[in-house]
Amino acid sequence: MSSYVKVLQVNVNRNSSTTENVLQTAIELDIKVLVVQEPWVITGDNNRKYRSIIHSSYFQILPNYGTLRPRTLVYIARELQASLASNSPSDPDCLIIDLSLGALKMQLINFYNTIHPEDPNSILTILREDILPTTLYNSSLLLGDFNTHHP
Repeated sequence: MSSYVKVLQVNVNRNSSTTENVLQTAIELDIKVLVVQEPWVITGDNNRKYRSIIHSSYFQILPNYGTLRPRTLVYIARELQASLASNSPSDPDCLIIDLSLGALKMQLINFYNTIHPEDPNSILTILREDILPTTLYNSSLLLGDFNTHHP
């Protein structure tokens, strides 16, 4: 296996057709990791298990948090080895995954920086305690929507 992988990062603005289009584009461009902010999600049952659009070429990893609508998600090509990182925060707006590319181990951090409208005490993601790891892997990639256009 090669020690590089194509990654695409996109905010789909909670839109299912945009999600489907991005998944199709990812297939056409041989993207192996699709990093999404503001994913279109649905709940699977009453205990608020979320999921997004299922695609046969990818599996999805959602944040380590189930009570608020997740605003980060990662699609991983089925031939890759990846999992939710043990240091992934319990937060719907930040997701850390461990990715193995042969001998190379890396972490991908998917970040959506804003307040959460479902939480009246919410503050900007970047200001939340313990949101980002204090130590990064030598091979780490921070991706996201940092909403720098907001004051």
